[in-house]
Amino acid sequence: MVRRRDAVVAAFKVRAPGSRTTLLLLVTGGGWAALTALNLTGNRPWPTLGFVAIGCLYLPLVWTVRTFGIDLTPESAIVRGFRRRRVPWRRVQAVVGRISPNGTSAVWLTLENGQSVTLPYPATLFRTESAQFENDFHRIDRWWLAHRGESWRDLRLVGDRPAGRP
Repeated sequence: MVRRRDAVVAAFKVRAPGSRTTLLLLVTGGGWAALTALNLTGNRPWPTLGFVAIGCLYLPLVWTVRTFGIDLTPESAIVRGFRRRRVPWRRVQAVVGRISPNGTSAVWLTLENGQSVTLPYPATLFRTESAQFENDFHRIDRWWLAHRGESWRDLRLVGDRPAGRP
């Protein structure tokens, strides 16, 4: 593990693929730009300013979505969505991936207290990029299995008792 100014550098990163998401957001932003151009031909400045403002919001959104994902370090998973969250591997009881009948999929980290943390990526919509989803899901699962530590106990085998108590 390498530390730079108290920031842990991840050994492995899983990020949202930029091509499809970026293209979708840029096309939508281009649509707002087209609406702006159409409104400029009329004599209505206020809707035009609104369209310009909405179109300008897409640029930071494209940049933000490209940073979504998870950083895998030996000690913890750093979940990067709209906010950053560090989840120590010793608190994670399972890595769960699910593909819904409608084609969407997501990955969760199930914690020892029963809560779950939904990862912003890997995820799919409408059965797209399912092979990449499976690869990323299995990579996260293998990383957790390798780094969960000696103190990990399967809570399903322990029953209702907290882990570590007789």
